[in-house]
Amino acid sequence: LLRGWHRSVCLWTPIGRGSPENPGLVLGLDFGGSCRGIAYRIARDAVDEELDLLWRREMVADGYNPRWVQLNSSEGRVRAITWTINRHGQRYAGKLAPDVLARHLATATGRLGANRDYLEATVAHLDELGIREGALHSLLEQVRAYREERR
Repeated sequence: LLRGWHRSVCLWTPIGRGSPENPGLVLGLDFGGSCRGIAYRIARDAVDEELDLLWRREMVADGYNPRWVQLNSSEGRVRAITWTINRHGQRYAGKLAPDVLARHLATATGRLGANRDYLEATVAHLDELGIREGALHSLLEQVRAYREERR
């Protein structure tokens, strides 16, 4: 359990899951609330290599800030590194109106595929883990309704 941060669809992606004309949106950890997830322990002899891979993947632009946080886990409190949204970055979307979110998630497509597939896969994986993320489930229903209305 991470307190002080929540999952939010708040980062514009004009290439990966969208285009410059119709940017997609991806998740970031935004300030406030809390969220459940998985913490991975990196073997001591692999820390440099694994953190380098994570750094290169998450720090390609100004979307995220690395941050040390305290997690509540089954083993007690754990110090961990995570990447939180950069609210000062150009791609920070902030809190968008539900219809704007649904439209972009339903229609944007980029090099990595459809934005709606990203959301579907995220919700499905959270379900597999037993993590109920009500806001994302609701958003997925809005995206499905948006697509259905336009058929």
